Amino acid sequence: MLFTFLIAYLIFIIALEKIVIKKFNIKKKKGLYKPVNKVHKWSEIIFIIVILTIIFFVNELQHYFFPIFSTILFSFRAFMEWKFEKESKVFILSILSGSSALLVWIILVLFFFK
Repeated sequence: MLFTFLIAYLIFIIALEKIVIKKFNIKKKKGLYKPVNKVHKWSEIIFIIVILTIIFFVNELQHYFFPIFSTILFSFRAFMEWKFEKESKVFILSILSGSSALLVWIILVLFFFK
C-alpha cells in the first residue's frame, strides 16, 4: 500500500510540474540545482551544516528532520529565486517542490506511520 501510494504521488507531482512549467512558460535549467548567486550558495551550505549538526546532537528532532529541513530549504530557495531571478519564474517550481515534500510527509505520518 505504501509503495503504491508513493509511486502514484510521484507520478502526480511529475505531471503537475510539467503542467506548471508549460502554463507559466518556465525555462528549467539542465542538470543539478544551481544557486542564483554566491550568497545563496554559501547560505544553503551553512544551513545544511547547521541543520545536520543540530539533528545529530538533539535526538528529539530526528523525527521532524525532513519537514523542517525541506520547508526551510525550499522556502529559502524560492525567496532567493524570486528576489534575484523573478522573470525566470523558477521560484514557482521551488514552492511546488517544498509544498509537495511537506505534503507527502504529512500524509505518511497521518496514514502510514501511526
